[in-house]
Amino acid sequence: MSSIKGPAPPPTKLDGSPLRVAIVHSRWNKEVIDALVAGTISKLKEQGVKEHNIIVQSVPGSFELPLACSKVISGSHVQAGATATDLLGGLSFGTSTPRPATPAGGSSAMFANMPSQPFDAVIAIGVLIKGSTMHFEYICESVSHALMRVQLDTGVPVIFGVLTALTDDQALERAGLGRGANKVTITPPSSSSPPSPPAITYSGEGSDEVPLDAYKNLTTRVALYVLRCNGISQFPANLAIHADNEIPFGRGLGSSGAAVIAGVLLGNELGQLNLPLGRMLDFALMVERHPDNVTAALVGGFVGSYLRELDSVATEAASVPLSEVLPEYPPDAGEEWGLNPPQPPFGIGHYVRFGWAKSIKAVAIIPRFELSTAKAREVLPLVYSRKDLVFNLQRLAVLTTALAQEPPDPELIYEAMKDRIHQPYRKALIPGLPEVTSRITPASHPGLLGICLSGAGPTILALATTGFEAIAEDARKIFREKGIEVDWKLLEIAGVLFFKSPMKKKVLLMGASGSGKTSMRSLIFSNNPASLTSRLGATIDVEQNHVRFLGDLILNLWDCGGQDAFMDSYLSTQQSTIFQHVGVLIYVFEVESRSVVRDLEYYAECLYALKKYSPEAAVFLLVHKMDLVRAPKEAVLEKKTVELKQASGDTEITVFGTSIYDESLYKAWSSIVHTLIPNASVLTRHLTKLADACSATEVILFERTTFLVIATSSHPPSPSAPTPLELPPSSPPPASTPSTLSSFGTHTSRLSAKTDDEDPHKLNPTRYERTSELIKAFKHSCARVRDEFHALEMELADFTAVLDELTKNTYVLIVVHDPTIGKSMCIYIIRVGS
Repeated sequence: MSSIKGPAPPPTKLDGSPLRVAIVHSRWNKEVIDALVAGTISKLKEQGVKEHNIIVQSVPGSFELPLACSKVISGSHVQAGATATDLLGGLSFGTSTPRPATPAGGSSAMFANMPSQPFDAVIAIGVLIKGSTMHFEYICESVSHALMRVQLDTGVPVIFGVLTALTDDQALERAGLGRGANKVTITPPSSSSPPSPPAITYSGEGSDEVPLDAYKNLTTRVALYVLRCNGISQFPANLAIHADNEIPFGRGLGSSGAAVIAGVLLGNELGQLNLPLGRMLDFALMVERHPDNVTAALVGGFVGSYLRELDSVATEAASVPLSEVLPEYPPDAGEEWGLNPPQPPFGIGHYVRFGWAKSIKAVAIIPRFELSTAKAREVLPLVYSRKDLVFNLQRLAVLTTALAQEPPDPELIYEAMKDRIHQPYRKALIPGLPEVTSRITPASHPGLLGICLSGAGPTILALATTGFEAIAEDARKIFREKGIEVDWKLLEIAGVLFFKSPMKKKVLLMGASGSGKTSMRSLIFSNNPASLTSRLGATIDVEQNHVRFLGDLILNLWDCGGQDAFMDSYLSTQQSTIFQHVGVLIYVFEVESRSVVRDLEYYAECLYALKKYSPEAAVFLLVHKMDLVRAPKEAVLEKKTVELKQASGDTEITVFGTSIYDESLYKAWSSIVHTLIPNASVLTRHLTKLADACSATEVILFERTTFLVIATSSHPPSPSAPTPLELPPSSPPPASTPSTLSSFGTHTSRLSAKTDDEDPHKLNPTRYERTSELIKAFKHSCARVRDEFHALEMELADFTAVLDELTKNTYVLIVVHDPTIGKSMCIYIIRVGS
């Protein structure tokens, strides 16, 4: 997506020749500063500013910039007509003598003849990078306000060139230095760039035999096929590809399948296609035609796969000859050649991932000769006996389960890896195969689990837990008896998707300026306490933040400035950019706004644009700053809800009353995030099973960073259901243990009679959000004493509660009223559950 930020082009050509400009920069973060200063000088010269009219001064850090800019401006007025050169007026910033002003060119001759008219503008350049304390926020706010004050007091423009970056990478990128050693640049094709094939380099196995022509190399041909199926006709200009291969060719190790998957991934990356996993498998199966190797290479781990039975149209599409999918490019092939390849149908293959015992490793014994798959298939019979088929199917069913058991059973696995379908027929092609599979057994080689031919061969695969070298060396001796040398590799199962793309959900945060959008975002996602939100400034234009949630879910949060000029722009020139691909719209209304009519007008226009570009988006309305309401809060919120429903027409909305000073904000955001989690119902089912297994009253799952509630063992009321309004109290509850305990009520015997509507434990309906708020407050308390929050355990007369880490992204709270179950049992349950 192209950026919506940046200035409009000037209405007329700018002429900077008569201007005199000062650059005042900090010396902290020198690498970035040097690049920014050099870029500034270069741009000034482009606009005609003369080199001797560009004066450069420096100070130690960004905090000193406002005073230095003020001194530079006043000094230039004092020195008009004089010959003094110290524009900082004698100030010393860490040097023994005042630093003289330096013209951009650094020439002493130019400096001697330096013009003496006052500066027309001053450019302040600094770099602030966020650390682990609040120092960053204090300096950012102080410097920006002070620089604004300098230009208002002096009437001389002070250009704000201070970078406020959250990470080193952000600072480097904004200075034009890229992201260091990890940066990968792909130059997109342009109309002025003639098509040219990528430059391919290759290392590792087969480097002396693999074709380096992009139109003959299997990986790049597959990548081009993927690109052209998605409307991209050629490779990007100036593209260089390096491949490092560890898989020997023609040895039954799936080298061709790996090359095909590499091509699919390359095409997906070059085209920024964001193809889902299943669609990438479709492209791979159009080339490889059998799913076993490509599926394992794509998803990793121990997998079983098959080709679906497609309808007649899809079957015909999937059966297109390979020569049409990956045609041989003739030497005179032009730019338009092969632009319309056959599209793969959807859902060609399907797979399931099996369990795998972590102690099992694979020894690949690789003879130094190639055996083509086609030749290995020629020796197989056209018809098999029922007895042989039953033999293999019985063992296959056992093997998929046996390989997941810990500890592995050698007797079971060795027998289950025996074969009557292909190994007996291929032994003539692989001298030594019968001897290796019969002489190397669990009895002769402790640690061995099973041994078989890998794929079509000639590689032999031995699964083992120990004794790897003895297995490999004895196999080497057997092959040497046949005059064959072998290599061997010890391999582990790659069970994680190394390329897995996180799910991105676009969340629009909108509302009038000053309604509290940025404060609530800071409280929920930046872990800042409510007491510090008053220091936050207004959002300018659109501020995007990618908030990682639950590991793989990324909330692409667009905090949209609410000033009228920005709102008008969102609803006109930027409408498609702002409102496309939205998952959730959060519109914030200040409860005591004095511009109600204007707020509702903007909201109605935003709703219209949302329906146009993202009709499936959920809409949440937050009536914010409820802590300021003096009248009965329930009545005020009810009236506001009716007003907002009328303004929303037939759009389904969810309304919350919120305040940053109590738990109401956590309730609202938990409900919002819950709609974005694709497997929320599955999580609820698992938590319910966990609660039943340990007789827990309730089990609650929290996201680790925000402590928002993700799922519970008992379904909380739906935010859209007609439940009584839950309003923030007139004052926030104290962040203390009794407040938390009261949320879970008093124990009542499970044997007591009750109706379906009664709650035997009198659980507080606001317990989820109150727990979120209190734990966040407790985490802040830990941080103030320089400690970290790890877990919380409570064992009281009425109930036991344990809050502990479940996964690297979640915490779980188990609440038990059964007096026979103590905190030790709860901790054990969490460990097992994880």
